Amino acid sequence: MFMATTLQQGEGSEVEGEGRSAMATQRMNNLAVMPAETEAKRETDEDVSISSVQELAESGMQAVPARFIRPEQELASFRPYSSLCLEPIPMIDLEGLLDFRRQFTMAAISSACRHWGCFQIVNHEIPQSILDDALGAAREFFEMPSREKQAHKIDPSIPNASGYGMQSSEAKDKVFDWGDVMFHSNLDSWPDNPATYKNAMDAYARETRKVLESLLDVISKELRLIPTYFRNVFGEFEQPLRVNYYPPCPQPELVLGLRTHTDPLVLTALLEDQTRGLQVKNGDKWIPVDPESDALVIFVGDQLQISSNNQYKAVSHRAVVNNKKARISIAMGLAPNAKARIRPAVQLVDKAATSRYETRTYAEVRASSPNGVRW
Repeated sequence: MFMATTLQQGEGSEVEGEGRSAMATQRMNNLAVMPAETEAKRETDEDVSISSVQELAESGMQAVPARFIRPEQELASFRPYSSLCLEPIPMIDLEGLLDFRRQFTMAAISSACRHWGCFQIVNHEIPQSILDDALGAAREFFEMPSREKQAHKIDPSIPNASGYGMQSSEAKDKVFDWGDVMFHSNLDSWPDNPATYKNAMDAYARETRKVLESLLDVISKELRLIPTYFRNVFGEFEQPLRVNYYPPCPQPELVLGLRTHTDPLVLTALLEDQTRGLQVKNGDKWIPVDPESDALVIFVGDQLQISSNNQYKAVSHRAVVNNKKARISIAMGLAPNAKARIRPAVQLVDKAATSRYETRTYAEVRASSPNGVRW
């Protein structure tokens, strides 16, 4: 059923509140002197090779390189992460799909897709041990020596190639995000170490796919389509997997762990450790999402927005960082087959609601994705 999430404050909230005030003051001081100086430093920094944010953070540096500082116009509206969640995203108990609450739960999922573009789910039937093992394997991977991780270095010249590297290092705006990623374009290119990595991630992806396909069937019904409509249209799904690492940052008020973006997918499931950092945009507000140990966050992607003819909205989201603790998350998406033709369902297009999109293959859609986030 739809669950009302209670108002929460994080551990040590009074200290965090004082820290946020100090952070806001420091941010204003930084902004007062930053624009011209930052641009000059950014040009100089382009000649400096940076292969890992984790290594940079562990070097003991006190100020972030200019190439990581977000543009002035973005910083002007940037709100550092707050542990106080006044407008929680919907929390949906999937157990309600199995009993007398089914219709209510289906309607709650549809409402969340329509008004938020995201929601959290519990009682999804993925064993807690699988979630814990996946996060544990991710943590072990990022704790390995640099040379072992660099053996899987991403080739930036190949679009959406699997491998290890910095978040968004190939973005067109040339501003780096404060994080690293191990990316698998379709559950491939598994590292040999840690020894548990492949099995843990494969089990997580397999179970998560079941959940996402079940949610797609619900969404199809709520749009008055046949239950398997999206499975039929998108073909055999690809399963891109992002294993994200966001190290502590000495100046978190100036950077983003992962830039604002929507996912160029159908649906995404995000598993988080217990460190806060995810924010989603609802209207003109950024909403912090408090992680729950047994919950997954579900994002509506661009391809579902297109196929629903804008009835459901792909959610803009981002990751912010802190100066105390690293954060790990694992995102697994359902992507259409490269040859699938992406367009609004004909049943959702009539005289009152014309098609808002031209038909393109998913390969064409992915090639033109502008957000700089590897998917």
